[in-house]
Amino acid sequence: MALALHGLEPEPASTTEVLVAARDLPGGKRLEPSDLRVVALPTDTVPAGALRPGDPRAARVLATPVRAGEPLTDVRVLGPSLLDAYANGQELVAATVRLADPGDLAAVQVGDRIDVLAVPTDPATTDPATTDPAATNPAPARVELVARAAPVIALPSTDRTGATGRAAETSADLSAVETTVAQSPGDLVVLAVPADVAADLARAAVTARLSAVVRGRS
Repeated sequence: MALALHGLEPEPASTTEVLVAARDLPGGKRLEPSDLRVVALPTDTVPAGALRPGDPRAARVLATPVRAGEPLTDVRVLGPSLLDAYANGQELVAATVRLADPGDLAAVQVGDRIDVLAVPTDPATTDPATTDPAATNPAPARVELVARAAPVIALPSTDRTGATGRAAETSADLSAVETTVAQSPGDLVVLAVPADVAADLARAAVTARLSAVVRGRS
């Protein structure tokens, strides 16, 4: 009888080893071995794109904060898979933008779509058509829409109190973006945009203050 009952016992569930966060990790951090641990999960519960032991992507920069025990997936780190998730048939690059006012990011989350606006810092760039030579006060600076409904793919840090800056860096080379994010957390936002829009963002950052307006969620 005991042998018969033993034969009715279910087979042990198969498991798969995955990498999970060893502790709460901030967005913008370059992952190190001590940040991760290996856990065996039931195979049917492993999330798509989960990183396995030995995966080179486990040394990349986190796109968002991660909770302790959370499995790491390909879209949690900066890389091609993250861009592909937003591509929708387009060829996109990761554009790293520093906003003039860190407060602009207070209500922004990964997955939001934002407009990026540029206001020239040099009065000479004010639209001459709106300038009245006889006026006591100068005409308001012209506002340019540089990027429309750009998806936010990473917020390098939850600390939004860093010093204001105006530099913006764009690159199709994600290793360069990773370096920028890892070294300059704070008021940075990483957007998935076409290459021409990334170039426009870089040009605008030289002569203008960049700000963001949230349009909605992807």
